[in-house]
Amino acid sequence: MHTQSANATKNQVDMTAYTKGIYFVKVVNGDQIYQKRVVNIDRAF
Repeated sequence: MHTQSANATKNQVDMTAYTKGIYFVKVVNGDQIYQKRVVNIDRAF
């Protein structure tokens, strides 16, 4: 599990160290929660 605090409207997560697979990203902003599925298909971007 990776946790990252964000202090901007746009943030990036470096997934080059992660193996291929399906990951779920959850963003909590106050009382709003966003969840997306991310598919990492290749480690060499």
